[in-house]
Parts: sequence; C-alpha cells; structure tokens
Amino acid sequence: MSNIEDNKNLVRKFIGLLGSDDITGLLRLLADDLQWVVPQDPALSPLAGTRNKAQWAELYRGFKASVKADVKYTITGMTAEGARVAAEVEGDADTPAGAFHNRYHFLFEVRDGLIVVTKEYADSLYMYMFSKRAGDAG
Repeated sequence: MSNIEDNKNLVRKFIGLLGSDDITGLLRLLADDLQWVVPQDPALSPLAGTRNKAQWAELYRGFKASVKADVKYTITGMTAEGARVAAEVEGDADTPAGAFHNRYHFLFEVRDGLIVVTKEYADSLYMYMFSKRAGDAG
C-alpha cells in the first residue's frame, strides 16, 4: 500500500515533467499496464478513449510536435485519498501558433509507486482546435 504523500509526490513529478521533452522520464513513472482515459464521446473528439502506455506516448509525442515549445504545467490544486490523486492543472506555452492555455483535471491511480490509471479531463475542443491551428502554422 502506497503512502498518500508518496503518491502526491509522484504526481507532482509527473506533472513537472509533462511539459518537457523528457518522454523517457515520463514513461518511467507510468506502469506497463497503464490505462490513460479521456472520458468523452469518440464521435465528438479524436482525443477521446482509452489508451495503453505505448498509445499514450505516441499521442504525447504528436502533441509536443504540434506545439513546438515546452508547455509549463502548474498544479493549482491537489487532493489525495488512498491510491487516488486528483490534480487541477493549467498548461501554458508560447508557440509559433500563438499562446496555448488549457485547463485540466487529472485523476491518477497509483500502484507500487507508478501511475496505473489516469483520467484526463480537459478542454478537449480547445486542445483539438489548437492542434489544428498549430498544424496550419507549421
């Protein structure tokens, strides 16, 4: 059983790396059987669905390529109970396609010191439209 503070520190570390190009560091914090869930209707958003670790890494690399800049993620609130950590996060970057600013709520589940489940709630329409704008600008 994990300690709540250890779980929160793991999430802080993950969010701290999330905006960087350190994909290897990020992947080290994710369990091999990771489930990354964007709980929306796939008919409405190409970002919706459940991805495994490899699929999430591919999506993340695509996002990083589209913004062409480091994104600074800031935790604005955090709550933890047992193996679950909820984090409110804002992401900001100056990019060739203009300013990027999105808001997120992540629900992480931790097992054996690794993130095993993440539910990502974000302004997915903003993310999708920004990715299209960035693609058009690049």
